[in-house]
Amino acid sequence: MLHEILLSLSGHPSPLLRTHSPESDAVAGITPPERQLLASAAHLSHVHAQIAARAAQAASAHPSAICRAVAAAVQSRHLAAFQRKVLQVEESILTDDPDLVGAYGIVPLTAVVGEFQQWTRRMDWLWETIRFITDDDGAPSCHGARLIDRLRAEVQSGYRDVAETALSLLAVAETAWLKQVSAWVLYGRLPSLGAADFFVQATTAEEDFSCAPDRLPSFVTPATASSMLYIGKSLNRIRAVGDASSSLGGLAHVSSKLQELASLQSPLNGAAFARAMGSIRLSLSQHTLSRLLPLAKVVETLQLLRDFFLLGRGEFALALIHEADEKLQNRWRRAGNLAHERDDDGLRNVAVRDGELASALSRTWAALAWSGRAACCGCT
Repeated sequence: MLHEILLSLSGHPSPLLRTHSPESDAVAGITPPERQLLASAAHLSHVHAQIAARAAQAASAHPSAICRAVAAAVQSRHLAAFQRKVLQVEESILTDDPDLVGAYGIVPLTAVVGEFQQWTRRMDWLWETIRFITDDDGAPSCHGARLIDRLRAEVQSGYRDVAETALSLLAVAETAWLKQVSAWVLYGRLPSLGAADFFVQATTAEEDFSCAPDRLPSFVTPATASSMLYIGKSLNRIRAVGDASSSLGGLAHVSSKLQELASLQSPLNGAAFARAMGSIRLSLSQHTLSRLLPLAKVVETLQLLRDFFLLGRGEFALALIHEADEKLQNRWRRAGNLAHERDDDGLRNVAVRDGELASALSRTWAALAWSGRAACCGCT
């Protein structure tokens, strides 16, 4: 019986732990208390087999890289730990460990089942998590951001074993998500696997990108998401024009920012993550964008805008007002003459057309150019 129980707990089907009627031969001679113990072991065996099958399917076929990573962690960490527990119990029985083996080599069924009692709640929670990732048909039922939010909520569970399990899976999920974020904010590239699961989506309009808020974990604020979108779009456009060195900002820059992102501890803190994104955006402006927009050129352009549009130099505004006055006076005179013939169209004829506005601006710039040349000739 012990051999059958341990094999069944390892994930192999056993006729002893199947559901039988009380009159069946398989449970003949087993007392009702023993049947209750076997039912507990049968439940754990069934859940173990279900988790293993569903996790393997999710780890290989789920479209979300985050969900794949979590499913793989369930297999490699928690199911493997349960398997080691089964082997440990088997070794204890074979070596006549007094904690399990009593007098005359008798192994109480309660002692064996009691060794796995602490795994029941944890395995049930893992089964719920796997079912959250994929539905009963094995089809994907969630995306990475939803899974991260669920795991962050489960970390607050009142059960210590569930909280520890959720925390370990959350670290895996957030690490996978940070890898996607790193590719975007450091290189301007969308993830090659699970791009539909990422919060940045490519649009067909002029190769632009948009933000999908439902693909963001809850700790990311809209301002941080907007900053991340801006960083990636800037790097992507720089790389599109062929300036790869500017898009990377140098190996030292990328390495330092990778270390900064790697230093973030799970569960991720929204404020710390926002500071990291702010640091990357500042570095982008100081190192990468400054190569495309030299400071001297930017200052010259801003000074020009200040002189002419913020009245640092008033001749542009005066010349424009002069041209506009002449144009309006001519229009009013023509409108007054037409008003005697058609009173209802007088105001309509005063409306300024786009062509007339462009003509006034052209004459204004021409007058400024002429006055500038005259001033230069006077100086010489």
